[in-house]
Amino acid sequence: MAEDRPYRFAGTEIQRLIGRSLRAAIDLGKIGPHTLAVDCQVLQADGGTRTACISAAYVALRDAVSKLPEKMPMPKMLSKSVNDPVSGAMLPRYDASLYSPKEAMAEQLAAISVGLVDGEVLLDLDYQDDSRAEVDMNVAYTKIGKIC
Repeated sequence: MAEDRPYRFAGTEIQRLIGRSLRAAIDLGKIGPHTLAVDCQVLQADGGTRTACISAAYVALRDAVSKLPEKMPMPKMLSKSVNDPVSGAMLPRYDASLYSPKEAMAEQLAAISVGLVDGEVLLDLDYQDDSRAEVDMNVAYTKIGKIC
């Protein structure tokens, strides 16, 4: 059972890496009450596979956002106010004036792995390089150069 543990943690680490990277590319305030789930089944992967998954997940997210309705749906339960836990004030649940799915994708996103193997800097590490790298890092960045 203890041998299974690293895989479980690796999956969580990859999930968080992909999630953090995707959040840098989208303005969540512009999709209103919608929840988008991007499912990536990457349990164990080298740096190149992880970063390829970030790039693919970005494409999937962009595709999902493009399918959102142009006008925000306002079922009765969403139009009600909610109690702000900090101030206690009643606030609208969603600000319909911010809804703009066509503008939700704030940044283009891509990722690459980089590492130091035998004193040489390498990009897009495969398993052979990744497993013996002195230093390895996954870098996700936006079109304007913001590192996620």
